[in-house]
Amino acid sequence: MKIKIIVTILLFSINTAIGQKIKGKWAMIIPLNTYLSPDCPVIEIKENKLITYSFNKVEYDEPVIVDYKKKILRLGKENQTNSEFEFINNYTIRLYQKSKNGKEQYFDYVKLFPTIMNFTIEEVRNKQYEHFFSKSFIQQKDFIKFKGTMCSEYTEKIIGIDRCDRFRIEKIDHTYFIVYYSSSKKVKNYMIPIKEINKDHIIVYGVFEKDGFMKLKEIKEIVPKQDFFLKN
Repeated sequence: MKIKIIVTILLFSINTAIGQKIKGKWAMIIPLNTYLSPDCPVIEIKENKLITYSFNKVEYDEPVIVDYKKKILRLGKENQTNSEFEFINNYTIRLYQKSKNGKEQYFDYVKLFPTIMNFTIEEVRNKQYEHFFSKSFIQQKDFIKFKGTMCSEYTEKIIGIDRCDRFRIEKIDHTYFIVYYSSSKKVKNYMIPIKEINKDHIIVYGVFEKDGFMKLKEIKEIVPKQDFFLKN
């Protein structure tokens, strides 16, 4: 009898811990060159409801039952959709689902925490920082900035400012994000949550194929280089 009571209490404690861990808002870690609908998905898991956002705009909500023992989210009024989940670490959850052709796929989400503010957001918007992705043929800049675009003045004149990539700082509740807008569409392509803002660096997480937290140091000065662009 005592063993049964202890086991029951232990299972209740485990379920309560998982329940507290899984509840809240989660932002999808978006792979590069991936276009999603809704763009920049965020989900919020409540006691009996799952809400899907396009960044901070509600898209839809549906009933959810969390099966803590089997680690399954049962979605819909008739629980017709099951999505297995597992915790990758304390702030990352992986949701599994089957595509229309029956192939299993997964998406990772990071939990949103209030950004620790040790510096004003207004001043951060005027700074430049190291890029969270390495410089490559596709990723030709090794820094990010939040004012203006990522194009030079010369390129803006040639192709038009509307076709230039840009980064912005935006907010969901008490969490700040680095949001990337590509030149091809006027939608958010991906979002990077900011864990901490300091005078000479910011700390981010939830970056595709980057584990843990990343420290992006402020770049004091960018020496402008002439872009060579051949117009079609």
